[in-house]
Amino acid sequence: ALRRPTMPTGRVDSPGSLQALIAAEVDSINRDEEKVMEMFTAEQTIQMERERRAFEKGEDKGKAEGSERTARLCALLVEAERYEDIARMGSDQAFREQLLAELGV
Repeated sequence: ALRRPTMPTGRVDSPGSLQALIAAEVDSINRDEEKVMEMFTAEQTIQMERERRAFEKGEDKGKAEGSERTARLCALLVEAERYEDIARMGSDQAFREQLLAELGV
């Protein structure tokens, strides 16, 4: 005869097992509001740190891409002998964006 697989019940049947000890500790922590808040705070701290690192990584990548675009723009302007535009774009962000669009950089 075929045996049907048993479905998990969520119960721990052997009282001295490692699973029973873990389940008892989890129950204890879940009943202690202060411990629950500590766990949430720890999880939030970890998540905020992950987000901060991801932001910094993205920020660094964005800065590198921006530097590459600016370098390409400068090269195109030098090639076209548009030196005054190079000088102006350093202090005028709107003008720099206009040049980027104009030259397709």
